[in-house]
Amino acid sequence: MLQSGDEQPLISAATKQKRNASQSIEIGPMLAASVRRVCGYLPMAKVCIYCKSTLTSTTRKAHVWPASMGGRLAPRDTNCDACNNAMSPLEDHLRESLSHSFASVGAVNDDRDPIAVTLEFAGREFVFADGNAVMQVGGRRFERESKSMVVPLPAGLEKQAEVLAKAMHSHGLGVDDVDRLNLAPGDPEPALPIGPTRNEHHLKLGGPIEHKRVFVKMALELLAFHRHDLAMRGELSEARRFARDGTGTFRSKPDTRSAGSGLFASISLPEVFNSIEVWSHGRAVFFRVVFLGPLVFTGTLATVWCGDPFRAIYAFDARDPAPPIASLFEACDGPNLAVWFEGMVEETVAQAVSALGAISLRLAQSKAPVVRELPPDLNKLRSAVKERLASMPVRRTRARATKKSGSDPI
Repeated sequence: MLQSGDEQPLISAATKQKRNASQSIEIGPMLAASVRRVCGYLPMAKVCIYCKSTLTSTTRKAHVWPASMGGRLAPRDTNCDACNNAMSPLEDHLRESLSHSFASVGAVNDDRDPIAVTLEFAGREFVFADGNAVMQVGGRRFERESKSMVVPLPAGLEKQAEVLAKAMHSHGLGVDDVDRLNLAPGDPEPALPIGPTRNEHHLKLGGPIEHKRVFVKMALELLAFHRHDLAMRGELSEARRFARDGTGTFRSKPDTRSAGSGLFASISLPEVFNSIEVWSHGRAVFFRVVFLGPLVFTGTLATVWCGDPFRAIYAFDARDPAPPIASLFEACDGPNLAVWFEGMVEETVAQAVSALGAISLRLAQSKAPVVRELPPDLNKLRSAVKERLASMPVRRTRARATKKSGSDPI
C-alpha cells in the first residue's frame, strides 16, 4: 500500500492510476479527434474499400448489383468514382452475357424498363423483351423510279407521325409539303410461326474472369454497405485487388446444393429473382450470387477470417426490383458450402436450362399475340405530321453558288 498524503486515504497503485486516468489530461488534437470518434461525437471518415481514397458527399453512388440488371442498392460510402468507373466495363460484359436470359423471363433494369435483346429471324430484325419479339421496321429509302422517299411506318399513330416528321424535316420539307404524303403497301410480312417459338442461344456465364470479378465486387460492396470496417480487413485484401485490378485468381462454381447465408429460409420468393449473399463460416468467408433464380454460383473470399461473424443478403424481384424482397444483415455465421462432387456443374446447368425454359414459356403464353395494324387514316396522319413539323425549328438552307457560263472581263 502507498501513502498518498495526510488528507488522502490509503489507495493501491492500480486504483490511483485509474483515478488519474479519469481526470482531465492534455492530449494532442489528432488524439483528441480519435477519442471523440470512438466515443461517437464525430463520424469516422470512410474511404474507398479498393484504393482507400477519402469518400465525400460528392462521391457518386455505386450500385452493389449493376443498375442495368435491376440493382437499386447504391450507397455513396463503399468505393470512389475512379474505382466505380474502372469496374463498369466488367458489369457491361456480364450484362451482355445475360441479356438474352433476362429478356426471355421479363426481367427489367433499375428504371423498370424491360431488358431487351435484338434477334434475327426469317431475314428480319426483332426486339425480344418481356416475352414478346416485335419485328422492327426498316429505315427510309429513296426510290429512283418514282423519285420519292419511302418511309416504313411503325405501329401507333403518334410514332408514325414522329417518324414522318423527322424524315421530312431532315430533307428540308415543311408543313406545306405534308399534303404530298401518300400511303402505299409495305413490304410483305415474313412467314412467322403461330404461338411461342423456341429460340436457343449460347449462354456463357461464370467462366470469364470479368464475371468472377463482378461476383467478388458485389459481395465486397454488400459487406461494406453494412459493415465498412469488415470489408476493409486484411483478410479480404486479395479479394479487393482481384475485383479492382484482376490480380490473382478466385474460383466460383455453379452450385444449387448450397444453402447460401441461410437468410432465405423465411423469405417468400417470386418466380424470378436476383440476389447476392456474403457470410462468414468459422475461418472462411463465402459468397453466393443468384441470377433469375436457377443460375447460382458460389465462391470463397477468404480462408483465414479473424473478424466478427456476419451474414448479409440483398435480393429483389427481377421483374419489380423495388422494394427489395430482402436486405438484411445479422451478426452471426452462416452455413458451410455444399461439398463438391463429380457432375455438380452438369447438374446445375441442366436444372437452370430446364427452369429458365419453363419460365420463359409461361411468360410467352401469357402474352397476347402481336397483331399487325391496319393502315392509318391518311387525313389524321397528315394532321399529326403537321403538328409535329410546326413544333420543330426551321432548318437553315445554304444557298448554292451558281456557276456562270463564259468568263467575265478582268
